Amino acid sequence: MKKMNLLIAFIIIWTGIYCQNIVHREFNSTNYHNSILTNEFKVLDINFDNKLLAFKHIYQPRTTYDEMGEIYSKACNCHYTGMEDKPLSGIVMGVYDLSTQTYLRTFVIYNAAYSQEDCYTYELSIKMLDSAKQFFISHDLDITKMPEPISLDVQGEEDKTFVFENTKFKYTNFREIEWENNIMNTISDLWLMSGEEQLIHQIVQEDNYYMASGGRIDYVSAYKQGDEFVFLNLFYHTSSLAGFSDCEVYHFSPIFKLSDLK
Repeated sequence: MKKMNLLIAFIIIWTGIYCQNIVHREFNSTNYHNSILTNEFKVLDINFDNKLLAFKHIYQPRTTYDEMGEIYSKACNCHYTGMEDKPLSGIVMGVYDLSTQTYLRTFVIYNAAYSQEDCYTYELSIKMLDSAKQFFISHDLDITKMPEPISLDVQGEEDKTFVFENTKFKYTNFREIEWENNIMNTISDLWLMSGEEQLIHQIVQEDNYYMASGGRIDYVSAYKQGDEFVFLNLFYHTSSLAGFSDCEVYHFSPIFKLSDLK
């Protein structure tokens, strides 16, 4: 009986650990535009104890076309203060929850718009910025820290590899298609390559079902504090159908510890 109980306990523990390394994401999981061109995605602060991260995203909406190839919608110049060099762009600030790998809260400071009617007034932008700053403070995030990203030198075509802190990682992408349910997912596996290969993280990114569409998840950079670190990754979706533009969605990995990977 004791052996059986120990076996059950081991299975529960092992399953719990493995499930923590799998994240399922919806296609539009940013709570703001994803049909965008990114000008800058910047981490403002990371609270590793509370597993929260503050960020700023500067981007512009992509131009969309109708079935005849004519422009359907195009970003307009909202003449936002300080955005003279990026006249078609907007700014979102927010907090990302590293424990659940989801966006906890986002604040549109400057709305990137397709029409002048959707541009923010100066008063609204100030109100949104003040709300964002208060939210950061209430969650113990200091947005003046701005930690430097550690670039990842990714090599390879299908199986992509990079070295971080003298540790080798590999990630792969493949498409999962359920034709009968019109479901298409992009699945990305992250492997630890030091010693025996070990799957340490899997992303199941729900994809929009479009014929002639594609999706990939790339690891862009890392952020480290002491023994702990996180990866920034980018989901990029493309479609060849008229009326659908490419999409970009940024996410972060769970917090890893270097000592656990040795």
